[in-house]
Amino acid sequence: MSTILNYGEWKDLLKKGIGDKQIPDILASWREDRIKLLEQITTLTNQVSAFQQKELDKGLANKVTNTLNDARKSKQR
Repeated sequence: MSTILNYGEWKDLLKKGIGDKQIPDILASWREDRIKLLEQITTLTNQVSAFQQKELDKGLANKVTNTLNDARKSKQR
């Protein structure tokens, strides 16, 4: 298990007076939290990508519709 702690995280550990036996458990829980956050970020990124694709498709559909309508109008003239 390799978890890199920033200065603030180590400072918090020292302030709490945590024993040596508790540190591996704390590090493991932080790692689990980070893994969960990464999963959430991945899920949200996928949702944003899907939304962007949907909006792009909608925009392209509108452009095609407008082009067809313009072509029909010009034929009617």
